Amino acid sequence: MRVTSGTTLVSSATLTIQNGGVLNNAGTVTLTGNLNNLNGSVSNLGTGTINMAGTAAQQINGQNTIQNLTINNAAGINLNAGNTVNGVLTLTSGRLTLGANNLFLGTAATIAGAPSATAMVVATGTGELRKSFSAAGSFSFPVGDNTGTAEYSPVTLTFNSGTFGVNNYAGVNLTDAQYPGTGTSYLTRYWTVSSS
Repeated sequence: MRVTSGTTLVSSATLTIQNGGVLNNAGTVTLTGNLNNLNGSVSNLGTGTINMAGTAAQQINGQNTIQNLTINNAAGINLNAGNTVNGVLTLTSGRLTLGANNLFLGTAATIAGAPSATAMVVATGTGELRKSFSAAGSFSFPVGDNTGTAEYSPVTLTFNSGTFGVNNYAGVNLTDAQYPGTGTSYLTRYWTVSSS
């Protein structure tokens, strides 16, 4: 299926990309149902925007490379496989929950919207929000937790220098608990940072 530049496709049902199928999106695909990619390998969904804009919880299934992804669903989105965003991740409304899956942001990827406790990436499972870097610089990871009361607790990483090879990343997730062995004075939150 092809969506041309300047065109918006709105689907109130689940959009399923069958095994062997292709979505070539150069415009905007607005979904109020789920996104199901049944291909066995990563599918590039084009240069456009996928807008998750339902009113009930939505799912992103399958491995996708998405240019621009907008989260605009107060009921939230669940990521059920590893996905990549190479352009803009817009956090308008709702939480994108990673669970055990990684969301990878390419070297040119940016964050838009107004991240907060009601518009963030929930990275409390084993999955990480990962960002690739092409050079030294800073990036703020719009992460938080949804354990009990939703709390937005972003992390900013700054790389002053270094060599940034192909497929590099820094990844972040967090735990809403006391860091083990910290005694009687502690924050009930800690972040885990990984890198490659």
